Amino acid sequence: MEAFEAYLARCPRALVLLEEGLVRWVNEAAARLLLRDASALIGQPLDLVGGVRLEELGDTSVEVALWAGDGSLLDCIAEVTVLGEAVMVELDLVELSGVDDAGRALRALADTLSLGVFISDRGLRLGYVNAGLATLLATSRERLSGAGWVDIFAPEDRPVVRELALRALGGERVEAIIDVQLESGPRRALEVTIMPVRASDGRLSFVGTVADRSVQRRDDELGSRPATRQG
Repeated sequence: MEAFEAYLARCPRALVLLEEGLVRWVNEAAARLLLRDASALIGQPLDLVGGVRLEELGDTSVEVALWAGDGSLLDCIAEVTVLGEAVMVELDLVELSGVDDAGRALRALADTLSLGVFISDRGLRLGYVNAGLATLLATSRERLSGAGWVDIFAPEDRPVVRELALRALGGERVEAIIDVQLESGPRRALEVTIMPVRASDGRLSFVGTVADRSVQRRDDELGSRPATRQG
């Protein structure tokens, strides 16, 4: 039995044991895949996008997206096997957004910025957003990941936001200040810069930044008003 447990721990396949939604055991391959220390994963839920609960799916194979320790998004096939009150999950990587060391270093740097930073990995789908963007837009990274990020804007503003991203996917560098309504709070003036990036296979994606210019716009509007004569 000890030999079998040692094999599982060193098995090249990424294995995670979940019980009541929390990680109870993880092998070395899974810790490497998730870019986290195994000890830091124990007792924590898997950081799945969309709140998926694998233990509720039964024996199945499903594609999931989850956050790695460096803030990048992992696309994986999860093979779920029910083991009584627990489930064993085998994670097989489909695609990693930002696979090289330089990419990981840049994302770690981006997470220290108050400026919002985002990277698409497939069409309009966002594969990475930094903490600054989530704070600026008063939402979570999970909400911004994937293709549903446009929904945080008011319905009347979504076509404008989507058009900017599509122009970048068409190969155009986009710079604009847009007036938008988020899910809460007043309308915001956001300065958006989006740059197309062409991969080695010819596929276009984009990277971009967002800055809040609402205060600056209000100051400019106040400064442009004619002074009121006193007396």
